Formats: sequence, C-alpha cells, structure tokens
Amino acid sequence: MARAIVGFSDGRMVHHRIAKFSPDLPVVHVHDEVLLPVEQLAFIAFLKEPNDPRESEIAADIAALTMRINRRSYQFQVRPTVVGGEGFFAVPDGPSPFRELYFFHHAEH
Repeated sequence: MARAIVGFSDGRMVHHRIAKFSPDLPVVHVHDEVLLPVEQLAFIAFLKEPNDPRESEIAADIAALTMRINRRSYQFQVRPTVVGGEGFFAVPDGPSPFRELYFFHHAEH
C-alpha cells in the first residue's frame, strides 16, 4: 500500500494508505477496505518511499503547477494526461516529500 495525503474538495487533508488507485475508477480504495468517491477528492499526493528510484529529468516543455500542502509550497511538472481519466498526474520539480500527485479535474487548484 502506498502512503499518501488525500486532499478533499472541502479543504481537508488526511494521511491514508492507498490500497488501489486508477484514474479510471470512481472510487479510491484505502486501508481497512474504505472506499473514497473521487467526486469528494481534490488530489492524492503519493509520498516517497525509501526504495523509490531517484528523481529523473523532467522535460522542459511540460506545464508547471504550484500547490500548497500542509502550509508549504511545492512546484510540480504536469505529465501529459491520458484521455478519459478523471484528472492528471504531476511530479515534483525540486526537493519534495512526494513521488507524484494526481489532481482531479473537478477540483479547483
């Protein structure tokens, strides 16, 4: 299970262990068999794990995004999105505790 901070559309942020996530599913499976409907979510910030690979170079032509999480600002580079998903992935642009984030289209960023 992946450690993550789940950002809700109402502004709450909760630490969860994500058991199953796919941009095409209507729910996010978290620990203890809890299902979170994606329409209630703004983002999922997947935290780095000790055995994660090091950051790779990010293409310069990818869009930039700034996000405040737990009172700190982070820069992200938006990855090209596969059509049909509920949102888009972004990766950190610089030092960050996050491996990647998924932002839902219906949330305001």
